[in-house]
Order: sequence, then structure tokens, then C-alpha cells
Amino acid sequence: HPAQKPVALLERIILASSNEGDLVLDPFMGSGTTLISALRLRRLVYGCEYELQSVNLSLRRICSDLIQLEISVSSLQIFVDLSSRSMDRSISDSNRAPGMSTRLELVQQECHFYFIGRSDRRVIFSAVAASLDEAQQKFRASGRPDSDALFVIKTQTEIFLAQ
Repeated sequence: HPAQKPVALLERIILASSNEGDLVLDPFMGSGTTLISALRLRRLVYGCEYELQSVNLSLRRICSDLIQLEISVSSLQIFVDLSSRSMDRSISDSNRAPGMSTRLELVQQECHFYFIGRSDRRVIFSAVAASLDEAQQKFRASGRPDSDALFVIKTQTEIFLAQ
């Protein structure tokens, strides 16, 4: 990465310029060194990055450095267009092959919330819920105080069926 900085240097800068619980913004997060340093020091962080490869690297570094959690993200797109191999998508619906439709029906939607522990940095609780508020209620109902969780990861799954 063109602007490499050691984690120790960023930790010194963050310690000198912020307090625990403050928000740290890194508008050019690159490989995520500032984010890792801030999270280690119990700061809230926002990171912005244009390059997808850098975002991927940042997420891997943050997850491997701070929490014991395996995250797998994938995208699968399947296009069945038997009438043409053309990438010209300007064809109107009336010119499509019979039986082909552009309408999609949502058949399943599910939100998972994973609560990461403040002291052990691993998943300490997970819940399927419609909102973060509902997931937090379930977390509290399990007997854990809010202070046990450092942060929450939300994953959302949507399955669509072509009509």
C-alpha cells in the first residue's frame, strides 16, 4: 500500500488526540491500520475507501486482529437468457423470449445479529431479529448487560424467485 504506517504509530496518534469512546474517521482507510488502532483503543470508527480490494483487505485485517470470527461473503449472480448472449440490456420486455420475466418475488428474508464480546472479542450471542432493537432486547433477556458487547455485526439474507 502506498502510505504504509505501523499500528504502533497510529495508536500513539489516537491516544494523543482522542479519548476512549470518541469517534475516529479515516476517510482513506487503505488497509485499515487506523481502524485497527482505534478499535484496540476502544474508539468508535468510520472508514471510507474507494478501492474494493482495500476494503476487502481492511475487513480481513480487522476480523483477524480483533475478533475470532470467520466471515464469508460471496455474491452469486445467475442469468438465464437463452434467447441471446448479447450484453445489450436495452431490449424492452415485449421483445424478451416467452416465459422470461423481470419481476422478482422476495421469498425469504432473514437478519442475523452477532454480538461480539468486549473482553474476549468473539461471538458471545447471536439472534435472528427484524431490527437491532429487537436483537438487543433478546440479548438483554439472555441475562447479559449491554456492557458485555463491544459491537454488533448484522448480516441480512434475501432470497428472490424470478416470476
